[in-house]
Amino acid sequence: MSEKNPGRPIGAVGKSASKRRNAAEKFAAEILDSEEYRCSLIARAHSGTLAPAIEKMLWAYRFGVPVKKVEISTPEKSAVDYSDMDDQMLANKLKELTELTLGLGKPN
Repeated sequence: MSEKNPGRPIGAVGKSASKRRNAAEKFAAEILDSEEYRCSLIARAHSGTLAPAIEKMLWAYRFGVPVKKVEISTPEKSAVDYSDMDDQMLANKLKELTELTLGLGKPN
């Protein structure tokens, strides 16, 4: 603590918040560790009634989250980096590449 910032450090979790988090973790563990819940989860998955968010999470846990990065190789460079472009620049580049790609199939 300092005179400028009395009390607990910035970002520190208070005792009551810590107790609530511990209680929530214990509650979640009791449910998830339950054989009845796991059987219900499997039954919902087989019947097609499992919530899409849960199914997506299961796929991510099993196979990993898909990479959100696309690398395009060109003769000049090994890969083009579009990470510094904003949404409008990316939309313009997409339009340009789409027109170029569609033009490849047209006779001259």
